Amino acid sequence: MKKLIILSTAVLAVMVSCQKNQETVSSSEEGNGVPMTLTANISGTKTAYNDNGSGLKETWNAEESISVVTLDGDNGELVSVDTFTSSGEAGRSSATFSGTFTGGASPAKVIAIYPALTMSGGMYRTPAYKDRNGNNARIIYNGSGQYFQYSQNNEVKQTANADFSHMTNYCLMSGAVDIDDIKNGTLTVSLNNLMTVLKLVVTLPASCKGQTFSKIQMNCYTNSAEYFNMFAAGGGKELIDQVASPISGSFKDPLASRVLWGDFAVPETGIVTLYMPFVLAESSIKSGYYWVFNAFVNGVSAGSDVTIKTFTKDITLQRGYMYTANVVVPD
Repeated sequence: MKKLIILSTAVLAVMVSCQKNQETVSSSEEGNGVPMTLTANISGTKTAYNDNGSGLKETWNAEESISVVTLDGDNGELVSVDTFTSSGEAGRSSATFSGTFTGGASPAKVIAIYPALTMSGGMYRTPAYKDRNGNNARIIYNGSGQYFQYSQNNEVKQTANADFSHMTNYCLMSGAVDIDDIKNGTLTVSLNNLMTVLKLVVTLPASCKGQTFSKIQMNCYTNSAEYFNMFAAGGGKELIDQVASPISGSFKDPLASRVLWGDFAVPETGIVTLYMPFVLAESSIKSGYYWVFNAFVNGVSAGSDVTIKTFTKDITLQRGYMYTANVVVPD
């Protein structure tokens, strides 16, 4: 079965369409596990990116893997984590995954997670990405009880202008598996994007040309100039509810600000294109709320704070979507 996911660019704070991806696996009993083949035709869900001006076209890398996770129905504890792999030409839009399902003939709950989990420090974790200090960090790991934990203590760093590689291993997909299909000998998975991406096209003052872009900070305010908590906090907050819904997300300490770190030279045009991935903690933005940005080069502020948007109506942001903002930083 083939489905399509499209993640399209829109103007600032305008939602874009995104369809779910559906994957089908056939199986036959063999030994302690069930060999399976997973076929997917995907556009807009992966970490090889190309911004064609109208959206992010995302394709499969040459080597890919996905985790199929079986859970106990009563408390959400892990029963098994099976890795399915795919090899092929980089840039392809369809891929076939192979692996062995060890969750049993009648599992209570099964979810799928991309990128695939690996065992590290006694826990299953997503692959590492580079944080603000250039160190390896993990976006999620399995905690106790019914949740995968979300860790965002050190924000991601973009190391080249208009580059997407920092989002590899950061942008996540998850989905619940139809248990009845497994019992009938097939496996169907609908994957949902968990990340939201904000594309920022930032025009810096002429004095910043050739300098090192350090970071951009985004702050969210209500119409009373109070902080508005829109972003999920770090420190092990729930991301994937293993029992109820695979993308419920319950964040106890959301944040009103978000930082994208950088480490590259500002071009002669003075324009930098940034891709800020994050998890939404609050999706509802009320009329009169506004966003303020401050850019930094060589570790110091590049200019005045910039208010780029005062919302004139209530809107709802969604996970799995990309929103675009143009920011002009004055001298």
